[in-house]
Amino acid sequence: MKKILLIITFILSLTLLLSGCGKDGGEETTLGEEITTAPETEKVINTEPKQTAIVPNPNWGFPAHDVQVLDETVVTAELDKSMGNVVVTSYNPGETEVHVLDCFGHKAIVKVSVADDAECSITYEANPCEEEFINAAKYGVVPGGSPNNLPDQASKLQMVIDKVWKQGGGTVFLYPGFYNISVITMRDGVTLKMYSGFTDAREGYTADLAEKVKKGE
Repeated sequence: MKKILLIITFILSLTLLLSGCGKDGGEETTLGEEITTAPETEKVINTEPKQTAIVPNPNWGFPAHDVQVLDETVVTAELDKSMGNVVVTSYNPGETEVHVLDCFGHKAIVKVSVADDAECSITYEANPCEEEFINAAKYGVVPGGSPNNLPDQASKLQMVIDKVWKQGGGTVFLYPGFYNISVITMRDGVTLKMYSGFTDAREGYTADLAEKVKKGE
């Protein structure tokens, strides 16, 4: 009887001993033991300009009016309106886009990549506007730099309006500047869109002229 009890006691002791070990023979983790992890390294954002690159105007497809940068921690950008070039300055490594906009919201995209080197070197890919729209300037209706001695462009603008009308209608975009437009006839379904008011150099806004015509003056 004593021998049987001794064997049972030995088996229980061995079972408890084995249960105190992991499956791989390792030590059991003590309850309440704190597990520490290495703190995450914070990304350092540089605020000092590194390199500057000029993106020449590849013919954006319109007169450039403004620029917008998607991630200004990577680069900033300014527009040279006289030439249509974009001046890009790098700050931190990464990739982003610079959107070149006209005054109507059409956009061209410059894809910019900044290398992870001491200079934050800039590479870019300039892409003209891919959106199709009717720019009157493409048909020869171009603005002058001053209101003096401008040729009458009414016939050219009328040609564009009639062309759009025959194609089922649409919008003709006329960019800011000085134009000499004597008389044009608008067509059904055609919109002449301008960035600002269309004024007559001698008599004021066309709204006033239209009211005079309506009254037969």
